[in-house]
Amino acid sequence: MYPDGQPVQLDEAGNPLLGDIGIFLKKAIKAAIPDATLKYIDPTYMVQAVPCTSPDHIYCRVLGMHAVDAAFAGYTGVMVGQVNSHSVLLPSSVITQAARKVDVNGRSWTRLRAAIGQPLFRNPPAHAHKATSS
Repeated sequence: MYPDGQPVQLDEAGNPLLGDIGIFLKKAIKAAIPDATLKYIDPTYMVQAVPCTSPDHIYCRVLGMHAVDAAFAGYTGVMVGQVNSHSVLLPSSVITQAARKVDVNGRSWTRLRAAIGQPLFRNPPAHAHKATSS
């Protein structure tokens, strides 16, 4: 049962279906601070979709086919990936053994954003601004 008295809904696998955290937080903040003016913007509107390129389409299709092949072969606890241009099955335990961190101010992330046409949704760090001489 949820705190508001509604029964917990479950999916086909028996996992609880969770509600939208943004709407929940908006209601909780409004209840705690009745005079507050809140606007909730669904974050899905912030993500801009770009058309799929041919290489992306081919790569996703290959990953999907290998994932289906792995499932039909009875493999569990694996992820499909590409290493040195070869499709491989990677054990999930190896993938998740350590947290990976992405430097959102680094070159790799910048190149990825440029390649997919993703805009910068935040202000760049102060050290990223170059001084201009007048």
